[in-house]
Amino acid sequence: AMFLLERGRAILADDMGLGKTVQALAAIAQLIQSGKATRVLVFCPASLKYQWFRECEKFTSLTASLITGDKKQREKGYSTPAQVYILNYELLLRDFPHIAPLGGEIIVLDEAQRIKNYKTQTHRLMRNLENARYIFALTGTPIENELMELYTIMRFVNKEALGTNVEKFIRRYVIKNFFGAVAGYRNVDEVRKRVSSLILRRTKKEVLQELPEVVENTFWVEMHSEQEKIYRELRNKMQEILKHLKNKPHWSKEEIHRIYGQLTLLREVCDSAELVDEKKPFSAKVEELIQILNELLHGEHKILIFSQWEKMTRILQRELERKKIPCVRFYGELSDIQRRKVLEQFTEDSDIPIFISTDAGAYGVNLQVADVVVNFDLPYNPAKLEQRIARAHRFGQKK
Repeated sequence: AMFLLERGRAILADDMGLGKTVQALAAIAQLIQSGKATRVLVFCPASLKYQWFRECEKFTSLTASLITGDKKQREKGYSTPAQVYILNYELLLRDFPHIAPLGGEIIVLDEAQRIKNYKTQTHRLMRNLENARYIFALTGTPIENELMELYTIMRFVNKEALGTNVEKFIRRYVIKNFFGAVAGYRNVDEVRKRVSSLILRRTKKEVLQELPEVVENTFWVEMHSEQEKIYRELRNKMQEILKHLKNKPHWSKEEIHRIYGQLTLLREVCDSAELVDEKKPFSAKVEELIQILNELLHGEHKILIFSQWEKMTRILQRELERKKIPCVRFYGELSDIQRRKVLEQFTEDSDIPIFISTDAGAYGVNLQVADVVVNFDLPYNPAKLEQRIARAHRFGQKK
């Protein structure tokens, strides 16, 4: 909080689970109580709006207006007198004429990587708010490996640090390949030097020595015969595609998408044959999961289950309910009210031990009430895996 107060416009990039929301709220409360600001606009993913609202109520005496619902409800939210207005990024496109006049002296961007693409309309609209006196960008996603992401966020937070000319920045620091895609970076130490005073990043190891270590268990499961049969057919098709492309010096976008599509089908069938063929509800993983859960539930655990595919989360919910195991399910298409209800059911109801989620629930949501995370499938990106685990393995976790 002191770092944000001293810098005024800065990036708080602490590791996931170290309480960036609370730190930002502490800085906000201090600025408002000292008369340096009167109004705050908090932009965050839709799944985090209620969390911001709850923590604002819990840790501060600030008045907050949660912008949600249909057009009429949102208009009421904008016209409600408050010190803190909490809204999701998508509302910039729908409601900018209502947002701009609010004139917050403090702008908070939670999960700030959401504005990383400077070509989007959301980013362009956000730039209209960059004259706020204080800007706090919060992101637990490591940004040192994605220089353009860092540049885009920093250009909003402090335009002097890395300049505002995108082409000039790319020429000096970005290496592109023959196809025009980013192949690497140069002069990175120079960038680090220019932004080091405006970014605070601390890891769990540095800050939370008392946080219990994660205990990892890997379960190897042989596929059901029906899964294996489909898998072999898909693999043969994949081999044919690769054989056809093997001697081509360049692959078209369509060919690359075809390969990715085939890889996705291979990964899906490992979860359940039903993802590929609805008439074949066979899954060795689901059977194994039920066995694991039966053991865990004797120990009064709270359990998060993640899958990349929304359809898989539906299958899991169906199978758990068949076994009379209570659960809730979280996914991107839920309305704001439904998200809030699901989160509250899991965190506050001791009779609901299981929270099933797509990766929509892997960003920023505080679920340290849980002490077990099940990755039903593994994402390609290890950072996504970390984000899933960090929902439970975060400040406040004792188990």
